[in-house]
Amino acid sequence: LSGGTPQDPGVISGAIRYSGSFNNKERRRFTGNLNLANVQVALYPLLQPLRELNGKIVIDDKGVDFQNIKAIVAGFPAGFNGRWRFSDKPQLLFDLAAPILDVTYLISQIDPEVGEFYANLQAEGKIALNRGRIKNFEFGELKTDVTIDRRLWRLYNLSARSGGGAIAGGTTINDRADSLAIAAAPKIQAVPIETFLRWFNITNTEMTGRVNLNGNLETNGKNDT
Repeated sequence: LSGGTPQDPGVISGAIRYSGSFNNKERRRFTGNLNLANVQVALYPLLQPLRELNGKIVIDDKGVDFQNIKAIVAGFPAGFNGRWRFSDKPQLLFDLAAPILDVTYLISQIDPEVGEFYANLQAEGKIALNRGRIKNFEFGELKTDVTIDRRLWRLYNLSARSGGGAIAGGTTINDRADSLAIAAAPKIQAVPIETFLRWFNITNTEMTGRVNLNGNLETNGKNDT
């Protein structure tokens, strides 16, 4: 790997096999079956390594399977299953689950100079978070389908809880190198007004009650602020 030393924690066991010509790509074959136990590994573009990485990696002619992968990501435990496909689109199919995740902090631990990998990534999957936060927006029981197409994120079939109320709908995030655009069509049901206003950093209010709202939100600028 590009980083790390033999003194890093963890054990990798199993087998990898290579056969074929170094000069002819068509005649090469690389397969493997690896078990990971408490491994630490740098994973670009994260600024800190994955820790306590456990699970199984299976490599065949068409791609790489990630089976029951569990790791500490930027201080948060997470589970991952997926497949990286060598030639088909989207390249990555995945399921990601975490008991708790501070999305704002996680984003701060991603190298802003993400390079061509993120710019060209096409992925499709599902995300489930038991509890999480994005700035002042705290949520629970979040589930969503997601597609990523060259820095364009689409979240659909989204559902979550916040303050005892419910949130549903879909969101599109266009995360360009020099701008950020967000379009959302939320359906908010029975969210306490104090919780709703806190999303927008408004805490000084004597209002009571619950918010029910259907609408559209579009915003764009140089960054999330």
